Amino acid sequence: MNKITKSWGCNERPYYHFTTLDSFNKIRESGKLRLSSCNDVKNAAVETMALYAVVKNTIDNNDDLRSKLLCEFNCEEEADLINAIVAYRETTYVVCFSLFDGNREREGLLANSYMWKFYADNGDGVVIKFNYECFPYYESGTKGEYDGNSNFQRLSEARIRPVEYEESKIAVELNKFKKYHHLFTDFYKPVCCQLEKEIRMLFYLHKREDLYGFDGFSEAGGASTERPSHLFYDFGAKERTLKEAAIQTVFCKSKETQNQLCDSIDRNLVVCLS
Repeated sequence: MNKITKSWGCNERPYYHFTTLDSFNKIRESGKLRLSSCNDVKNAAVETMALYAVVKNTIDNNDDLRSKLLCEFNCEEEADLINAIVAYRETTYVVCFSLFDGNREREGLLANSYMWKFYADNGDGVVIKFNYECFPYYESGTKGEYDGNSNFQRLSEARIRPVEYEESKIAVELNKFKKYHHLFTDFYKPVCCQLEKEIRMLFYLHKREDLYGFDGFSEAGGASTERPSHLFYDFGAKERTLKEAAIQTVFCKSKETQNQLCDSIDRNLVVCLS
């Protein structure tokens, strides 16, 4: 079985997931997290426009790199090249977390009103604090076979890594471009999003059948289209108690949400920040 590759900086710190109360209940009951296509997340339009800009700016200032990428992606025009690079987002699935300073957890959660509004039902939702050990680190994170052609080709891959917000660093990644390597399109967001302190669990699906070689991942049931509408990652909460398995704390901001949480889970896991 292939496992997740976790980047440095994602170990030994809890993962915080902002979500609605309804979504939390589904996560709690199923023991699974849903991964959506990068093109279906809330910030998809913002991310895509930012990616177009950073790719264009980089290749416009480097004729050699532009020529190399046009060849690798078998494109004749620059616009087609940018579209080809960004198109990988369609079959890259993601679930997002935030990282906060453990010594200033409450302060960090309270200060992030943008996240509560945008991702947690305008403050009526929750923040799930996950035990990082439920997202283990493994060296092997890819599956599939190269088809032997000379053009760029990705393999199916599971990865956890921090988001990069600096355009200059993304330009460096693009200049280091290598065949078969994961693309920076997976983990770039514009600087306006840096308050999110985001890390991502990503799954790039090259071939649908590759999915079944990755421990813990599955696709939405009954899917009949060429690509799954979304994926699931089983963090194991169904086999063990919530606290032992993954969910360490559930934070909320309203008393009404707190009361609803206490009706369904151990009240010792619930922390109301108000």
